[in-house]
Amino acid sequence: MWDFGGQEIQYMIHHFFLTPQALYVLVADDRKQNTEFDYWFRIINLLGREKEEERIKVLVVLNQIGHTSVTNFDHATYQKNFPDLQIEKQEVDFAKADLRCTDLEKVIQKYLCTLPHVGDPLPRLWQPIRTALLEARKTQPHITFSAFSAICTQNYDGINLSRQEDQLYLSRYLHRLGVILHYEEDALFDFVVLDPQWAVKAVYALLKDKKVEHNNGQFTEADLKRKWKAYTPIERTQLLNLMLKDKFEICYRAPQAGTFIAPQMLPPKRPPYNWESASAMKFRYQYPFMPKGLISRLIVRLSDDIAGANKELVWKEGVIIAGHDCQAQILQHKTVKEGLEVLDIEVIGVERERKYLLRDIRKEVQKIHERS
Repeated sequence: MWDFGGQEIQYMIHHFFLTPQALYVLVADDRKQNTEFDYWFRIINLLGREKEEERIKVLVVLNQIGHTSVTNFDHATYQKNFPDLQIEKQEVDFAKADLRCTDLEKVIQKYLCTLPHVGDPLPRLWQPIRTALLEARKTQPHITFSAFSAICTQNYDGINLSRQEDQLYLSRYLHRLGVILHYEEDALFDFVVLDPQWAVKAVYALLKDKKVEHNNGQFTEADLKRKWKAYTPIERTQLLNLMLKDKFEICYRAPQAGTFIAPQMLPPKRPPYNWESASAMKFRYQYPFMPKGLISRLIVRLSDDIAGANKELVWKEGVIIAGHDCQAQILQHKTVKEGLEVLDIEVIGVERERKYLLRDIRKEVQKIHERS
């Protein structure tokens, strides 16, 4: 079970845990009237399927007060607009322990039992190993890979998972389901997170820190030590590694030693710079729907090449990149006429070199698409 936060900073890593063949329960508080139904339906529709023909189950739970709804949730219209989602509605009042709450439990159980993969055969050892990992989670949020391997090689009715190749295959499967977090790159190979929510909460706590917010997303190793004082030095290092490029892609290393920047918290105002748009080579990505945080992730991926004496030509929805004797301006915005979310890239500089800088940027955009 995953609890997805609805705050802007929490949207950054939703793409890691919106998985196919899952039941999505969207809880809307009718008192606040601010649930982004359109965004949630779109992001679930985009990331929550493995095959085009899959219909994703979404249960909308309307938490009401005194049996009075103020959101006027239009079930029929949403079902028509999202035909690949199986949208159901359930009204409750969590302030009262009435039959509607009991009915909600039964409805959730019913939908869980009808998920397409329930009942599918799995390798015999996976279930007991998963049970052992969940048991270990009760006392420790993470283990080393050797400890993970030891759990795999235990005796389960006379058999075990002894080959590292098979152990890694299982870790990838569990990682994909969100049961554990395990990245096989060298820096994080020996860091198997048994409780992913533990890691996510640590990241959220840092990003919600008032000092980090006041510094427009800039923080230091001293800030990590202050905010993560309940964590060991090794845990702080590994959690920071999770936030960097190729993992959560939430922050990048600033030019100053021991300093980091979370681009989603940068100021919205552009820094001053000169730009000749008329003569630039231009390329546009158009998104009928763009998941939140795409430009922030791209800034992290391109952070080594941010222009400026101190890599200062970056803001919340844009960045200037230097390379190949050229510069590129990358902007995320919405078109006025079509209302489309777009990523606009303009490249200036030596004409014969421009295509190479554009190629490098497009490679990073493609990696974001593939990882999502």
